[in-house]
Amino acid sequence: MTDTAGVPGRTQPPCQFPAWPSYNGASGVNSAKSFTCVQG
Repeated sequence: MTDTAGVPGRTQPPCQFPAWPSYNGASGVNSAKSFTCVQG
């Protein structure tokens, strides 16, 4: 998914509920590669 309002151009992976994208530190905070879908 790409943000068009808060931080235009930021991407995060689409996660199936109840998972959410969690930052994993692989790259910058605006890149989908930096997030992994996790469940609590």
